[in-house]
Amino acid sequence: PDLMDAGATRAACWLVEAKAPMLCAGAEVTRAGATDDLIALAELTGAQVAQGYSVYSDFPFRHPLFAGFYGLGIPRDLAKTDLFVNLGGPMPDPTVFAPPPPRAARIVHARIEYDEIANTYPTDIAIAAGLKETLVALNDAVRSLAPAGKLAATAAARLDAARARQAKLDATRLEEAKATWNASPMSWERVSAELDAALEPDAIIVPELDYRTPFEWLNLDRGRRRLIGQTTGFALG
Repeated sequence: PDLMDAGATRAACWLVEAKAPMLCAGAEVTRAGATDDLIALAELTGAQVAQGYSVYSDFPFRHPLFAGFYGLGIPRDLAKTDLFVNLGGPMPDPTVFAPPPPRAARIVHARIEYDEIANTYPTDIAIAAGLKETLVALNDAVRSLAPAGKLAATAAARLDAARARQAKLDATRLEEAKATWNASPMSWERVSAELDAALEPDAIIVPELDYRTPFEWLNLDRGRRRLIGQTTGFALG
């Protein structure tokens, strides 16, 4: 625990100092029941959150700070990232069609599967611990290290920018969907919107698609519908 706390404190210092931090969520976040703690850390610091290679939706895809998928894709603003905190999943690599984080970025990797830490890329801080404990420690350390007013101002500015960007993207998404909304056969945009309106609140969605259009329409969040998938497209199941 002392080593974990020391690593979390150092990582929290870097989070407070970073100009463009990115958190990356993996399956261990969901398995630890730590999604609320991850959201709290993102909102506390204003850090963007990428969805790492995982069978779950470990962070709400409709949250303003969601940066996209890091695995079978590249998250938004990856090139600007100066601190990359990988939480509960493997590091992105070519096997999941993902480029590495920027060379200049500091790397923090926290996992309970400790033998997977630092075996792909050099890691500046390794935290071998459960994700619930890690995220609680990170939240506590960030709060203790930074003046509350300064922390709130930084987070608010980043959240405001993220909300404005999301509003623009939503407007574009809705406008583009109009062109095929009444098409036959139905477009995936229309199918996805209809599913979101019709599915039970606690539905589990298992996608077998090789693209992510439905995730732009389905409201996947805590206490709501959740995701198990997606596959890589190499095989069913």
